[in-house]
Amino acid sequence: MATAMHEEQFLSAGDELISTDTGDLPEALNIAEHLDDGNSENAMNINEDEVEIDPSEDSAIEEVAEPVINLDPTLSIQNVVKLYEKIKKSYAAYDSIEIDASHVTSIDTATLQLFVALKKDALKQNKEVNFFQPSPRFVESAKLLDLIEVLDIFYA
Repeated sequence: MATAMHEEQFLSAGDELISTDTGDLPEALNIAEHLDDGNSENAMNINEDEVEIDPSEDSAIEEVAEPVINLDPTLSIQNVVKLYEKIKKSYAAYDSIEIDASHVTSIDTATLQLFVALKKDALKQNKEVNFFQPSPRFVESAKLLDLIEVLDIFYA
């Protein structure tokens, strides 16, 4: 029961996050880290000025930066920080990255918030982020939150 209540609170908070226009990649990471720790109240009280991310810094994850990021079928708050680390490495190494969303069967608002922040930051940094073959579930979730244009998703 506590898990369902926490998920409900998060979904509400996530929808509120996506509707704001202040999202950038570092802020999304800070929010994701707080939410991943189970401290959603602190995540909502984050000041953009407090967040500093150096894309060149080493992380504990020893993955090689790739220009194509293959998304897992299930994208949730439990793995959003790991996904961010993977994106951060690719983002630092390439001016253009492609995100393969073809296998996504489930995606939550935390992950969508990360993608919104990524797209907005890419515009500022003159970088390119493209979603490759988004799955029907990915498209449906983006449509529900009116993010098709923001994420620049093309689908058939």
